Amino acid sequence: MLERKTQPVFRNINKINYQKPDTFTLSNGVPVFAFFAESDKIIGLEIIFNAGVWFQPKVLLASTTNAMLREGTQLYTSGDISEKLDFFGAHLSAHVEKDKAVVGLYCPHKHFSSVLKILTDIVMHPIFPQNELDILIKKRKEQ
Repeated sequence: MLERKTQPVFRNINKINYQKPDTFTLSNGVPVFAFFAESDKIIGLEIIFNAGVWFQPKVLLASTTNAMLREGTQLYTSGDISEKLDFFGAHLSAHVEKDKAVVGLYCPHKHFSSVLKILTDIVMHPIFPQNELDILIKKRKEQ
């Protein structure tokens, strides 16, 4: 059991050793910053777009667009996407900041190629179905 009655000793941090990412550029000019570890069983991938709040022409457009990405594509319905991500043990996240929109993917290493196909379709071919947009708007109003 943790001993919670005595506060920890205060120490100055003299140096922080940050791990530097491996950097390379894809054939299409996209820069990649990667951390590799042989022992990693989970892969995390973040795609960062210059598409945050500062870039939106209307209020809530950036966050709504990002939230709608997983609601259907040319190949998959929202149910298909959820089912496939669950099957592969993957997690998809999406958030918007002032100057960027981020789509994150986390999945077991062994399923990465299968899940990457789904992510590619989500990012490249979203269809923004009206019924899913209506549900999202209703949820946001309730919140």
